[in-house]
Amino acid sequence: MKYLIKYFLLALLMCMSTVYVSAEHTEPYVEVIDISIDTIGPRMEKVRQARQAFLTQEMGLTEAEAGAFFPVFWEREAERRKMVREAREQRLRSTEEDQSDEDLALQRLERLSEMQSKRAEIEDRYQDRFLKVIPPTKLLKLEPAERAFRRKLLERVRQRRARRGGRG
Repeated sequence: MKYLIKYFLLALLMCMSTVYVSAEHTEPYVEVIDISIDTIGPRMEKVRQARQAFLTQEMGLTEAEAGAFFPVFWEREAERRKMVREAREQRLRSTEEDQSDEDLALQRLERLSEMQSKRAEIEDRYQDRFLKVIPPTKLLKLEPAERAFRRKLLERVRQRRARRGGRG
């Protein structure tokens, strides 16, 4: 049971730490495990609610703004997860045995470029939608708030591990 919780928290952390690469962004790209809330139940829903409450507070959203913002936000998150899942599936389908290292490297660079373009297109499209429901000053607070939430979540996982003697 301890290991199940450990792997769930790890999957949750990976899911919550969606990081994307864009031309202006220098953080590394991290794949997320595609886990829908329906399949993992109330614990993930609790984290989702905590994330929403944290972002609402950090961004200074009113109740009306939050009500309009979060449906778009969760839609964007689902689209990001779908894109990552498709990229992972494409990578698994590729046959690397018949290619030279140079060919493989070129293909990976091309896929990386395609992914960056797709990410940028998603971000641009959703930025326009976000700006229809919240002011730009609040939207600028989204990414720092997301990073802060991930840090807090990671710290909480570390504290739980420390209380359990470094295991589980």
